[in-house]
Amino acid sequence: MIDDVVARRNDPSYAQLSGYISKEVVKEFKMACTDLEISQVDAMEEAVKLWLEQYKANKAKK
Repeated sequence: MIDDVVARRNDPSYAQLSGYISKEVVKEFKMACTDLEISQVDAMEEAVKLWLEQYKANKAKK
């Protein structure tokens, strides 16, 4: 898993995204990732993709 993060860090087709969210959300997120046995990076990427799909769908309705 750490090797994947290092590989992404060195890959010019990837960029870092960060922000501050509530501690409770972080705690739940980390527990869910552990439960699902997926990396936090993969879960965040999937979440952003889903958010973008919703954004595009809502924008298309206007």
